[in-house]
Amino acid sequence: MNAFDLERLIKGLGETQSELASAGLVRTNDLIKYSPDDDFFYLEPDLGLELSFSAESGKFVELHVVLSSVLPNIAAYTGELPRPFGTPLSRERLQVLLGDALLYTGPITLPKPIGATGGTEVFQERGIYGDDIYIYVSYRRDMAISKLTFCLDKPTV
Repeated sequence: MNAFDLERLIKGLGETQSELASAGLVRTNDLIKYSPDDDFFYLEPDLGLELSFSAESGKFVELHVVLSSVLPNIAAYTGELPRPFGTPLSRERLQVLLGDALLYTGPITLPKPIGATGGTEVFQERGIYGDDIYIYVSYRRDMAISKLTFCLDKPTV
């Protein structure tokens, strides 16, 4: 997957798997559920990328991009990021691109194997992808970005 495809996926939030497959972005029938009572189906089109689909509506609701894995069994995405993100991507660069965060949760310690984190922030993207796209950013303890999640609904942190 490349930056252009990631940009198309972000713009495709709210579409169904069939619509994304028709556009050549994903395969059909590869959805998985992690548990029987999960509210989402998931699709992993590339290492470090995960798409979440609502089990109720079938709509594509979240795109997770792992930039630096905090778990040994989760691979990081090594491809290009879509504009305007580019690399290297840092908290400071995100603030220049997206402005002040809507929400911020400071450092917390999660159960092992994750341990200490640098917290999370939520930004609202205004421009390229539309005002209804929110970007949830997870930080490692050293404040390097570990994951970007693009979604339609403002997540809670």
